[in-house]
Amino acid sequence: MSSTSANIPAWQQKIRAKVAALSAPTLGTMSMSSLKATESAQLAAPMSRENLWGQENGTDQLLSILVACVENIRTAAGTCINSIQDLKNTKPDPAVWKATINIAHQTAKKSFDKWLDSATDDAIEVINRLPEAQQDGAADFFIDGMDIIANTVDQVSSDLGAISTRYLSDFLKGDWSGLTKVDNNLKAACDGAIHGVNSIKR
Repeated sequence: MSSTSANIPAWQQKIRAKVAALSAPTLGTMSMSSLKATESAQLAAPMSRENLWGQENGTDQLLSILVACVENIRTAAGTCINSIQDLKNTKPDPAVWKATINIAHQTAKKSFDKWLDSATDDAIEVINRLPEAQQDGAADFFIDGMDIIANTVDQVSSDLGAISTRYLSDFLKGDWSGLTKVDNNLKAACDGAIHGVNSIKR
């Protein structure tokens, strides 16, 4: 272990390692799964906190960070959908439209990583201010929430990444119902993530 890592609390190393494992290249590489299966996994994640932290344990702040992360991911996904939707106002061109869709997806993926990292930095700042005896439990709480969010990001990124192969031919024919379906699924996935993080036992 390096001298630098030796000075970093174990709970912080645990969070950093977990988030690093969740970030690209794994994001967006999962196979398409049903929304119900994803939501079931999210709701199964909460676990009991037997190591009580005390009354002022930072959970409200950590929960706010997790929810804000989901909302930022929702916004990034919505921006991607809107960019694709704007193609309606342009001349149909398979090559141009495919490139635009793929660029919108890659931009969204970068935003997802950005918000995961930002949430992690904010959470570490909150946990650093807690009494030492409460920090490990707080880290576990945050990690449980990030597991839920990562499942959602995987689904969202996968759905966005599949748009060009699944629906481009329909778009060129003027049928945009597939994009509406994806948009609705993404919104439902984010709603499920917020429900999931709010269900984590404190």
